[in-house]
Amino acid sequence: MNTVKETEMTSAEKAAMTLKNNKKYFVMAGIALLLILAAIGTVEYFGNQKEERSVVLAEDIDAEYQDYMTAAEDDKAAVKENLMTLIDEAKADYSGLYAEMRALNTEALLYADEEKWSDAAALFTALADGFSDSYIAPVSLINAAAMKEEEGDAEASAALLQRVLAEYKDVSADIPEVIFNLGRLSESMADSQKAIEYYEMISSDYSSSSWTNLAKSRIIALKAGS
Repeated sequence: MNTVKETEMTSAEKAAMTLKNNKKYFVMAGIALLLILAAIGTVEYFGNQKEERSVVLAEDIDAEYQDYMTAAEDDKAAVKENLMTLIDEAKADYSGLYAEMRALNTEALLYADEEKWSDAAALFTALADGFSDSYIAPVSLINAAAMKEEEGDAEASAALLQRVLAEYKDVSADIPEVIFNLGRLSESMADSQKAIEYYEMISSDYSSSSWTNLAKSRIIALKAGS
């Protein structure tokens, strides 16, 4: 029969002794784990709270913008001041969140309403850069291109539309219109051959698009004039 000498400890006794000698460390480790978990929970809680406040602020910005657009001319300045306070808050306190996205878009629209084309284009471009994975990115680049065209810079406008084509071809429903506008801008820059290439792209790749007939008409006109 196997026996354990009195001077030797069983595995269970060794484990008990280890726990006894290192009890405070196990307790400290347990406390540390609880603190980590609590910290994670706190971050998630306040993160969710911030996101919720961000959405509310974005809605406030949209509502104030609608008030601005429908306000009488004499009241616009006061409404705009309130709107800009909300926009500044969103940009300062909610970077990367929905509120900042709506703030940048609204501020760009304000500049466009005031025909400050360069400022509007810069903000629309910044919006696309800051939220490149969002649905609003290609729309913002298209808007920036429109602002550059209003400013009289067809080359810069075309560059922005080419970026939409390069980065959002597979996700944007506006691609046929983007290509048509690239053709139109090419015409304005006296590059008829490039314009025809863009129009033919619509005919071949987007034959069911409502822009196809317009593209075909432009091809006929340009070839007739060459």
